[in-house]
Amino acid sequence: MENFLELKAIEGITNEHLTQTRNYSKITNFDLGFLINFNHYPGVDIRRYTCNGVTSSVRGEEVPYLYS
Repeated sequence: MENFLELKAIEGITNEHLTQTRNYSKITNFDLGFLINFNHYPGVDIRRYTCNGVTSSVRGEEVPYLYS
């Protein structure tokens, strides 16, 4: 299994960022990816992307994501 990692330092993760992550997964055929935002207070926002969608790997809660 191959993974990819996308690092950002932005105010907040939007659907555009999640769509970009999904597109990276499609292009590379990787099954698992991580979107990490270092500009999140009080810590780091880590989103895990799988073929089934995007979930938060820090809190284990599902993140709303609009598939287009």
